[in-house]
Amino acid sequence: MWDCEINRMTLSDVPHIKIKNNFQKRDEQYSDILKPEIIKEICVKATGCSEYTVNWDNDGYNKGRLVKIEYKKEIIYISLSENDKIEGRNSSMQSFPSALLEFYADKNTKKRICYYFLKHEGNAATSYHMLSYRIMKTIGVEFLNSIKEIAEEQISKSGKPLKEKKRSVIIETIDDEIYPIDSIDDMIQNKDSIKGDKDASNNSTYITTNENDDVEISVKVYGASKYESVLLADAASKILDKRPFLQKLFKTKKIILYEIVEKDLKKLPVKGREYLESIKNIEIISTNRTLDKKEYKPVYPDCMRNYRFNHALGIRFGAKKCELCNQKDPKQIQDAHIWGVAELRKRNDLTEDEKCELANNGENGFRLCKKHHRWFDNKDIKLTETGEIKIRTYRNNTINNVNTNSKINNKILTPQFIANLRERNKLLPPDKDYVGL
Repeated sequence: MWDCEINRMTLSDVPHIKIKNNFQKRDEQYSDILKPEIIKEICVKATGCSEYTVNWDNDGYNKGRLVKIEYKKEIIYISLSENDKIEGRNSSMQSFPSALLEFYADKNTKKRICYYFLKHEGNAATSYHMLSYRIMKTIGVEFLNSIKEIAEEQISKSGKPLKEKKRSVIIETIDDEIYPIDSIDDMIQNKDSIKGDKDASNNSTYITTNENDDVEISVKVYGASKYESVLLADAASKILDKRPFLQKLFKTKKIILYEIVEKDLKKLPVKGREYLESIKNIEIISTNRTLDKKEYKPVYPDCMRNYRFNHALGIRFGAKKCELCNQKDPKQIQDAHIWGVAELRKRNDLTEDEKCELANNGENGFRLCKKHHRWFDNKDIKLTETGEIKIRTYRNNTINNVNTNSKINNKILTPQFIANLRERNKLLPPDKDYVGL
């Protein structure tokens, strides 16, 4: 923050603020919300100056909830949070990527990207929101004010009889400062930790590493997910750029972004895709049913093996681990089908679309380490409908020496999973050939 001597300032020394005044889907304007005291605070926090000029632009609408400040040959981009009721994670985070992409498109070398929390109703500090703020910080965003201060004020003004203990717990879960993400592992662990958050129940973005130590980001390109993936890929790239020794230490080669395109849904936003394509260590792979049949025909005759299955398991299970032995090394973990693709292809009573749906359904698979996957595919391991793990009698000593669990997690045993398991078990040797662990 810079100090300014207001009484000596000329017009050219005053920060000049530009704001597109119209919302895309609301009748009110930004000038109705951004009162002089708010604009002044934004200006002081961004430039150190309390005097300014402001220009309200009534042509078009505001993309990215964006405020621009021109000052001393520098352009400061400031994206605003929601100011009304926080309905969910989607609406909260959809606007910022638009501001970020406009910031990146600006050829001015002297520029900054910031974020300002407006007063609002509801909770903008869920685990999902806090991770999003950390991702933004990793990208290089400056936060002009504190979400914790806003949350404290909102709780105080809520009028609800909130007990002091509960209030303290809520506030204590919000960090005083937003810290950047340190590593890819940190990003993966934090992304996986919000899997059970009710605000993330429609989560459609998944991040992991593969056997080659590449970072993989899988995303369905609809709603907030398509915007979230741009931020994740950008942050992952910056983590590697800032810590080049990590690439040597872990031999990380690149970031692979899988676009899971469905039906008539479009790909990633054009500007977002163009920006990511300009980053050397990011590769984008698009997959839909048409592309699956066309691009992967040399390897697979149809769409029954593709990135959709990996994506579905990632969304369902989160961090990679073997469900039979709890091995957690991503290099050792593979995606395994319950009702196998080879057997599905043979079913004449199913249409091609039905086969594809079953083959790519997250409830038709789980994750196994390489050894357990090999034994599972060779029919040396059998799962019962209650989750018990059984092994072929002649494999008893071999498999027992690899620390195999006696039962899989009950949460995996959904009705659809059991139905697929029943189809698999019809093809296995008789139960007398297996013993429990």
